[in-house]
Amino acid sequence: MKRTNFVRIALAVAMLLLVTACRQEGTQEMLETTEFLRNAGGTVAPKEAGEPAEFVQGFMMDDSKPLDEILTKKYPLEELYDFFGEIPEIEGSGYDEFEYKPDLSIQHVDERFPIECFRTKEYVVYEVSEGGYFYVFLSLDDFQPNTAQNHPSQNANSASVHFTAYLDSSSPRTASDFDSLQIGVSTAEDVAKIDPALQMMFVYSSRTPSFSLLSDGSIMEICYSWDGGFESRSDLIVESMEVYPEGERWCSLEKVFPEDLP
Repeated sequence: MKRTNFVRIALAVAMLLLVTACRQEGTQEMLETTEFLRNAGGTVAPKEAGEPAEFVQGFMMDDSKPLDEILTKKYPLEELYDFFGEIPEIEGSGYDEFEYKPDLSIQHVDERFPIECFRTKEYVVYEVSEGGYFYVFLSLDDFQPNTAQNHPSQNANSASVHFTAYLDSSSPRTASDFDSLQIGVSTAEDVAKIDPALQMMFVYSSRTPSFSLLSDGSIMEICYSWDGGFESRSDLIVESMEVYPEGERWCSLEKVFPEDLP
């Protein structure tokens, strides 16, 4: 089984638990599932700068300098999307028709877009020519706990991309930006028009959530339903919307340091 298939299955199982927790607010199960997803995606709370550390062999993480002292290159957004895809593979795997890209290891990423900024929260930052930043979130394929001593034992092929997001000066959004959405009418495609950086996680049940980081650090969770199969975001119907305080729902973007945001 390919590493990405294992990642999809593990995250899908975890999200099934999270969906159940959505219906039992405040339970320990929800908190434990959120923590599992944080570890799977490579994030640790609280959001504090860490000491420089090796992620995997040959790749150092460092929080010591601001972006304007590190980044020397800018890339057109189209080039980044052509390489990474506009929809993360972890989301696209849920659609009936999706063209898979080869596994993107950290080595593949560095060869195409040399890594200049790699934070200890396990994300890489690229400056975009049109303005804003492109974030690449990496994780170990074996889901070892996010502790520095585990990582150097892994070679570069054991770390791969699990999520990407582009944020510009209008990001992140506020809760009021989602007021135009209508329960039972609006779709995930409508949500993506408001927040192109939404993070969607699929489970094969009657409902699945997306997560959007808001400007105050809270998370907008939107759950969807569908009738039969689905081929794209336009087939997913908004079922519920709720804002959760920071730390109560899982979102890769929540681990980005405030000073690394546009």
